[in-house]
Amino acid sequence: MSIVDDLKRDEGAILIAGRHRVYRDSLGLDTIGYGRLLSRGLSEDEALYLLENDIKGAEAQAAKYDWFHDLDEVRQAVVTEMLFNIGPDRFNGFALMKAALERRDYVEAAHQMRASKWAEQVKGRAVRLAAMMETGKWP
Repeated sequence: MSIVDDLKRDEGAILIAGRHRVYRDSLGLDTIGYGRLLSRGLSEDEALYLLENDIKGAEAQAAKYDWFHDLDEVRQAVVTEMLFNIGPDRFNGFALMKAALERRDYVEAAHQMRASKWAEQVKGRAVRLAAMMETGKWP
């Protein structure tokens, strides 16, 4: 037995499909994990830890595309960032961009990015990522 085991038992948690979910504690405060009040916020280290885990998840999604492995580092970063931002379901809606990537037509892929509803929503981010896709260079 340890303090971790003790706190896990006493604090409890809400897990759905193996994932911790936000719940209200006995005082009605939003809580996640084992007694972590959301109002407490996150330290920079905690936020970076979560970001790194989310990047790994986006990279794993990206790696499912055969053409992804043929991309250079910059273009892989663009695809990973898009998956991070919009998730795999919305990313799969970029059929013409993905087809362009499959044939290594980076100018067309960038055009498809710029012409999307996503570009209207994220504005400068889309401009920057499309330029990276087109040139293969970091900004």
